[in-house]
Amino acid sequence: MDAQQVVQLEVVMAGMFTIDSHPALVLFDSGASHSFMSMGFVERHNLPLMAIPYAYKIRTVSSQMFINTRMDTVSLVLATHTYCLQFMVMPGQGIVAILGMN
Repeated sequence: MDAQQVVQLEVVMAGMFTIDSHPALVLFDSGASHSFMSMGFVERHNLPLMAIPYAYKIRTVSSQMFINTRMDTVSLVLATHTYCLQFMVMPGQGIVAILGMN
């Protein structure tokens, strides 16, 4: 699912922000249990990954998957505030990051 499809499905809050100094489309999702980042973004910017000793079962609108990789801490800049976050990494190229409730 890409950014256009998500925006057409429901009222969402999304915007362009920076993650570790790279521009990124970020979706705010109060229904997400964790924060997620696309593997495409991680690979394009050579961001560090860490293996998780167990897999998380994740359900999305269109699929279900198991994730066992997360990012090391990265910085997300929202306006004048910088937040240090860790993201679970999932396949995808469209939406760069999904900020969940964690």
